[in-house]
Amino acid sequence: MRAAKLWTPIQQRMAMEPDFPQGGKAMVRDSGASVRLIERGETSEKDVFPPLSFQQNIGLDVFENAKQVEIEKVINNLNYIHFRGDNILISLRHPKHRDSILLSARPEPCLDTNVVCLWQTNVHNVKLESCTFEWLFVNDGDSCILVPCEMTEISEKFISMRITGKGLLLERRKIKRHPANQMGVELIQNGFVARGILLNFNAKGFRIRVEPDRSCSLNWLNPEDYCLINLMNGTRMILTCKCTVLRQSESARSRDIVVWPDMRSINRFPKKEVRPERHRLNPSPKIIFEHPLSGTTIHRVVADISYSGLAIYEPVENAVLLPGMIIPTLVINFPGGLKLKCTAQVVYCREIDGTTVRCGLAFLDMNIPTYGRLTQLISNIEDPCNNISGDLDVDALWEFFFHTGFIYPKKYKLLKSYIDKFKTIYKKLYQDTPEIAVNYTYEKDGKILAHLSMLKGYERAWMLHHHAARITSRRTGIGILKLMVNYVNGIYRLPTPGMQYVMCYFRPDNHFPEMVYGKFAREHNDPRGCSLDLFAYVTFKITAPEGLPDGWVVRKSTPEDIREFDTFYRIASGGSSPEGGGLLIDAFGLREPGANNAVIELYHTLGFERNVCLYSLLNEDGLKAVFIVNHADLGMNLSELLNSVKIVVLDQEGVDWKTISAAVNQFAGSYNLDTIPVMVYPFEYAKANNVPHEKQYYVWILDLPRCANAYLHYLETRLKVKFG
Repeated sequence: MRAAKLWTPIQQRMAMEPDFPQGGKAMVRDSGASVRLIERGETSEKDVFPPLSFQQNIGLDVFENAKQVEIEKVINNLNYIHFRGDNILISLRHPKHRDSILLSARPEPCLDTNVVCLWQTNVHNVKLESCTFEWLFVNDGDSCILVPCEMTEISEKFISMRITGKGLLLERRKIKRHPANQMGVELIQNGFVARGILLNFNAKGFRIRVEPDRSCSLNWLNPEDYCLINLMNGTRMILTCKCTVLRQSESARSRDIVVWPDMRSINRFPKKEVRPERHRLNPSPKIIFEHPLSGTTIHRVVADISYSGLAIYEPVENAVLLPGMIIPTLVINFPGGLKLKCTAQVVYCREIDGTTVRCGLAFLDMNIPTYGRLTQLISNIEDPCNNISGDLDVDALWEFFFHTGFIYPKKYKLLKSYIDKFKTIYKKLYQDTPEIAVNYTYEKDGKILAHLSMLKGYERAWMLHHHAARITSRRTGIGILKLMVNYVNGIYRLPTPGMQYVMCYFRPDNHFPEMVYGKFAREHNDPRGCSLDLFAYVTFKITAPEGLPDGWVVRKSTPEDIREFDTFYRIASGGSSPEGGGLLIDAFGLREPGANNAVIELYHTLGFERNVCLYSLLNEDGLKAVFIVNHADLGMNLSELLNSVKIVVLDQEGVDWKTISAAVNQFAGSYNLDTIPVMVYPFEYAKANNVPHEKQYYVWILDLPRCANAYLHYLETRLKVKFG
């Protein structure tokens, strides 16, 4: 009977920290005794939590058959708890009530069977000298150990005991519970709001302690309905999930609640028709991160990895990942010392054999250099000849540009006066891997067979250019396109790179880009997803500025000018789309003043020139034309399309080419060149007004979040190439 008297408080404490059942149903039984937990700063008479209403169904046979724990191991456990700064629980029997009270205490270093613990609970109002000592309780997350002791001294500061026998292992949890790191909690249900802290968790659920907002009552919480749980680290959201209430304590002021997340996966992004291919590396990389809920360091081996995420396996009994949980800083350690840092989110957790959980993590953010190293490693698995912003022989690049005709005689004549500066710029772009450039090459035996590169031309838009392949390697041109597409498909949802749009310029008589870009825009027939605008290309000879005709003026564009420009462009480029309007204004960041300030500053920080300005040409009748003035280092784009002026003529009958030319000369002197590229839109204006143009260029822009799936499907169909 003495054993039965000792077990009753233990059963109650087990009820306070329950397991999370597999099916979400609590095991409940009645009991004649209750337990109260006094927290730091609370008193024993008034500010304690009332008896908990949920209890585990644990019979006496469990305790009678409990595994014994050697005293030496108990002492080692106590010292480990002290080392970690954690606490144990002391059970005292109140002299006037049937209740037991559980007090939190921190053990001092233990050398033998004598144990001293400092109270971590405010015990000033507890009549300690009248209480009867019952037991010492140690919980390491996955097991509960009862340690029989004899109290030798007690005061308001400490309690000392002597261990009198072996510990009893009362419970071995199927899934280990982990103490939380004071994570903030918000519970919302149909207008009811409560806030508090996360107490502990495992992969199946968690226990929280909350108090309702002043305008709410705990009586409003309906345990039969779902609730929304938000876990926050300061102001940063870590996890949001819909939960089922499993158990809760009864209290007028605050409440301990056990909840079970009602999901095994989340849809972080819209579903991709073409998913990046997963690769298993040998030897496998590892991930290391600080768990956002517990603060402990977690190590896991990577099962497979792709451009957009990775998967790992966890043992069921020690699983720590929950679907939807954001990991602010995750480090991927590759063999050889390469470490890549990113932000990730758990998107699914699936038990595969009863003992193992497969967890998928999606990359939420990483910078361009980090993503470049990741994709370089993965692309080399696919084909060792692939190179993404890796080490590149610049001399081999020059040989490629000249022999594929990218630098033709007329273009070389323009560049020859700036050869040294030109070489310096390309060395920086291709060898220093700045965050404004990505370069794709296919190389064999030190020789470049195909090339494509991207420049961050605007805050949210990247320009594709310099796509070429040697005639002797026909499929490498498509292969390098595939390499770029896989790269972009994995990165455009990451915020730091700023890649909402990709764009390119091509001439209508160039068959390959017409097939790859132009035909898609026409077949898709959605200018808000993919726009195609035809410009006339003029090699404009800069002359000394002359006065404009009377009544005409050129000035920086105002918000009203931009609104009028936007209205005109939406109609002119809208085609048959009900939404109307292409993407040029959005991709170039022209709608809001200062939209490109960050990318311009980045160029300057990296030692490059970049600027984007907007000018308006007006007379007394109103706005006639808008000038998009781009400045960049000479040769950064070999056709100087980032170092040019784009003219959008709003009133095609109200302004002649002579007036427009005079307006261009008002600001063209800043280029310090004899000639600059000028592109005129709409093309019909150039044709009707005999503008001396020698070429036509399409400006092709793709909105990736809106149109990436459709474009990849088009490429697979047209090029007979499987992406992903």
